[in-house]
Amino acid sequence: WCETAVAIQLGVQLGGSNTYEGVISHRAKIGEEIVPLASHHIIESIQMMNRTIWLFFLLLWIGGICFEAAFSWF
Repeated sequence: WCETAVAIQLGVQLGGSNTYEGVISHRAKIGEEIVPLASHHIIESIQMMNRTIWLFFLLLWIGGICFEAAFSWF
């Protein structure tokens, strides 16, 4: 699901036919090809992953504060 979300946000299509060590592998296509896939999409997906990680830790920290505040009242 995460791979699909990234493909949609970047506007690229992932999957399809790939070759691994000379063997052709057909995979399901994910997303719609709005723009052609390019090397800068790798950097954009890494930046997106880093922002997601920071957001997760921020929400975890806020959740911890709320949890501690709730139990300190009792």
